Amino acid sequence: MSALETGVGLDIVLFFHSWYLPITSGLWKFMHFAGGERGFLILLPIIYWALNKRLGVQLFILIMSNAIVMNVLKLFFARPRPFDVAPHLFEATVDQSGYGLPSGHVWLSVVFVGFLAFFYRTHKKIAVLAVFWIVLMSLSRMVLGVHFLQDVILGLLMGVFGLIVFIKWHQRVFTWFEMKPILTQVLYMIVFMLLMQLMAVVLHETFEFRKSLLSASGVLIGGVLGLILDRRYLISSESNRWVIKSIKIVLGLILLIGLYVLMSMIFYRVFNDTQTLIANLIYQLRYVCLGVWVTFMIPWLFSKIQKF
Repeated sequence: MSALETGVGLDIVLFFHSWYLPITSGLWKFMHFAGGERGFLILLPIIYWALNKRLGVQLFILIMSNAIVMNVLKLFFARPRPFDVAPHLFEATVDQSGYGLPSGHVWLSVVFVGFLAFFYRTHKKIAVLAVFWIVLMSLSRMVLGVHFLQDVILGLLMGVFGLIVFIKWHQRVFTWFEMKPILTQVLYMIVFMLLMQLMAVVLHETFEFRKSLLSASGVLIGGVLGLILDRRYLISSESNRWVIKSIKIVLGLILLIGLYVLMSMIFYRVFNDTQTLIANLIYQLRYVCLGVWVTFMIPWLFSKIQKF
């Protein structure tokens, strides 16, 4: 380990970790939730179902694709977190596992609020709020004692890079993909899923370190498959009435969280040994189902309900 993890780097994190006080603990824990898997699992579907479908699709692809690259880099660098280096110096603040470099919370927050600022670029206040959110998220990772300064900085830089690449190229990639026959699109997703399985096995031998890559790729694959079905069957359930939007959000989240919990319970009951390749494949397929559920099944259900 370098001095950035045992010397001055550790001192910097301890300085910020001293800011973790009972009166502010709720704020830092909220930031942890909002920038993590469960936060995006709630926020992205709400945008897609009820607020702005086009924006929802773009944010979904942006977040999931960046999450995949981020998890690959984490496994490649394999750097420890502060509490791994000096567990006796850090209070257990949140449940956090895996490697530290780069900070995924910071990276994904940059691309998320950065794209919102770009999408609504005529509203300057959104850009100001985006900067404020990024600063707060960056601080929270060190206050909670889960990241070193270099983790946060690399997360910021990669987030900016990922945002720029997406803004510049996403429309061309979307157009190229949409022009392909449906069977070709599905075949691409299957090949991509197998490549992610192979990459996970190559990068780490332990399931606990692979699962973030498998879940992110699974959601992306399932979400894209759902969007393919959506375009094929012309699902339309949009409404400008806030009562309808609110019902969609509440009903959709109940169904989504219910499926998420149910599949989690089944998976860990069936697979006592998660190290097997079949367990890894089923774990990824679990998230494929979630992706399809969000982008196709629940909107399809909405469209049927609105006909009555």
